Amino acid sequence: FLNSLTSIRETVRRLATLRGLAMYGDETALKPPSALFSREDALEALRLAEETFGLCKRLVTDWTS
Repeated sequence: FLNSLTSIRETVRRLATLRGLAMYGDETALKPPSALFSREDALEALRLAEETFGLCKRLVTDWTS
């Protein structure tokens, strides 16, 4: 798990930065999220989130065992 902290930090930072745009779009440019992100972007975000969740789940499982 400790070896994965850098990856987790980068993933959380990346997805947190994009969350507002994914929820509300670009309000200044009046573009909805669908105009900003592709299906591939969504699949990549899902992959990163699932990977990070798996690592965190493993940490909790190992910690409580």
